[in-house]
Amino acid sequence: MKKNNSFMLVLATFLLFISVSCNKDAHEQVTATISFIEPTQGDTVAFNQELHAEGTITGSSELHGYSMSMTNLTSNEEVLSLSSYNHATAYAFHEHWVNNVVDTAVIRIKVHVVLDHEGNTTTKTIDVVALPN
Repeated sequence: MKKNNSFMLVLATFLLFISVSCNKDAHEQVTATISFIEPTQGDTVAFNQELHAEGTITGSSELHGYSMSMTNLTSNEEVLSLSSYNHATAYAFHEHWVNNVVDTAVIRIKVHVVLDHEGNTTTKTIDVVALPN
């Protein structure tokens, strides 16, 4: 009887270990790496020149979309906004905005990635300086 109880205890422990291991993999957090090719933090954009926002988003698993915005922090005006809700493991972005500011301004470029259906997200921002004419 004692051998039978020991065997059942070992079996139960083994099954619990397998169950916890499988659930850990199923609930592993999705991550994303957002990389800017250009611009770099603190770059300057001359008047009437294009600000290029180019880069990649790479996920550890399927991602659920992203959005990008460019906001003039000086005037609080959004100068560019776009979003894509296509499911993919990677995205490439390449957007342009022509600098038309009348005063020196800080432009914040923000890329916001939706990691999963539970609403988990990650964001990366870069600030550049836009010069007037």
